Amino acid sequence: MKYLSPEEKEARLAKMPEWVGREIATLRRDVEHLEAKLAAGPEDSNVFLYNYSVGPDQPLGRDVTVRFYLDKYDYVDIHHTRSRDFVPIKGLEIMSSARNTLVLQPCSSNLVVLREIHE
Repeated sequence: MKYLSPEEKEARLAKMPEWVGREIATLRRDVEHLEAKLAAGPEDSNVFLYNYSVGPDQPLGRDVTVRFYLDKYDYVDIHHTRSRDFVPIKGLEIMSSARNTLVLQPCSSNLVVLREIHE
């Protein structure tokens, strides 16, 4: 399959019937709209994907669980408990499916590291 440059794509589009051009323009607008809507994420989100310097933080939703895979089968789920009425404190729930032991290691007053210990 040959990949076309943007100029080649536009030249091919110009040779097509007008209705095809209108349909493609409509589809392009729809894609732009949906991509912007996806980037905006849920309005009431309290969990965000931090993109460092790549772009703005991306909202993931309200009280969603984020899963980190340690390998093919083992994972750690981290769940935000901020808006759950039955949990008396606000914080994070950390659950693991790992076959090995997990250790929460304090590093400083505002940093802890979750490590897998291979036994």
